[in-house]
Amino acid sequence: MALLARERAHRRAASKKTIGKAVGNAKLESDGKADKVKGKMWSAIQGNVQQPRAVMADQPSADIAALQTEIKQLRADFAQIVGTIRDLASDSVAAAGQQAQAQTEKVWTEVKRQADSVTREIEERPVAAALTAFGAGILLGLLLNRHRG
Repeated sequence: MALLARERAHRRAASKKTIGKAVGNAKLESDGKADKVKGKMWSAIQGNVQQPRAVMADQPSADIAALQTEIKQLRADFAQIVGTIRDLASDSVAAAGQQAQAQTEKVWTEVKRQADSVTREIEERPVAAALTAFGAGILLGLLLNRHRG
């Protein structure tokens, strides 16, 4: 019964690792590797409890060496994941900065264009511009004066 449960857990871990590798999901792949190591540790513990002491002396060194190798591989994988995340974050920040700068330049160009348009309009029709400004001033004054009283 325990053997079947261990086999199922081992298959699930191997499936996680394989699927993670296939779809490029580093977290799923590393979870599968970690589950596999955990399963091997449990197998080693369970197996050692049930075996006589003479056999136990030979097997742990091989199991420990295999676990150490897998732990080193997991550390390397985690370091690679951290590096990838760091690169993605710095690329995203740089891209966001470039996008913000492009939008700022676009807005500034539009503001300058509108200011030039208004200047040109005032130069072409100075009397109409003065009357418009005067009318807007009176209207604003009336609105603000009503607000007070």
